[in-house]
Amino acid sequence: MSQEEFARYEDMAIDGRLIYDEYPAEEYKYFSQLSKLGYKNRHEGWSKEICEDKQAEYKREYLHSKERNGRFFRQACIMQEISAEGRQRSGR
Repeated sequence: MSQEEFARYEDMAIDGRLIYDEYPAEEYKYFSQLSKLGYKNRHEGWSKEICEDKQAEYKREYLHSKERNGRFFRQACIMQEISAEGRQRSGR
């Protein structure tokens, strides 16, 4: 997904127009947070500055989570390959 498309999705989530129910967990959490943030801005009087600060915080958390989970997934794949190679060598 391009940066422009992702930014459009962020705006849609903030406006309450994005349906993200079937998104992967990290994207679901991030867009849900943005949706709640938009609600608080529109209905609870949160300022634009507060909302922008929170959005930046949520995005940092989202990107960190994506990077961390990607690293864990890659490590798990490597371990799986090593395990499969070991079974092949032992004839199992």
